[in-house]
Amino acid sequence: MSEIADALNFKVIGISFEDFQLNPPQLGAILVAMFDATAKINSALRPNKTCVFLKTTSASDSMIGHARPTASELIAVVSGWNRFLFLAKTMLLAARIEAESLIIRSTNETDWQKGLKEASLIICDSLTAKKLQPAQQVRVFKLIAESSLDELKQVMND
Repeated sequence: MSEIADALNFKVIGISFEDFQLNPPQLGAILVAMFDATAKINSALRPNKTCVFLKTTSASDSMIGHARPTASELIAVVSGWNRFLFLAKTMLLAARIEAESLIIRSTNETDWQKGLKEASLIICDSLTAKKLQPAQQVRVFKLIAESSLDELKQVMND
């Protein structure tokens, strides 16, 4: 939601799938969901409604233009979304970053900022980046592919 709001400068409201089924959005609302929810959402859509399904950014695309952390650097992964934490950790381990070099923090926990000052790099989502100090070395991993944001802009202009 944060990425969409930042990219489009538009009011964004999130609802769970269950709430979507109980209280369909107002007329004029643009429905948006992640691509992996296509079958689930399409089965619940009214005949006259459509949904924009967002594709995610690839891990390799997100690393273009960024130097690989050295083996001695401490890397923090921070988010309030557990799936983000899991995916980021998995990608870093697959990229041969040692598990001992990682700090994983959920913003849903007390003292989530503990140890972040020691990290040479903080990888986070766009919403979490807004909670961090500007002086910290933050790399925002955007989840939504640029092509999907372009598609959403087009739908809004139609």
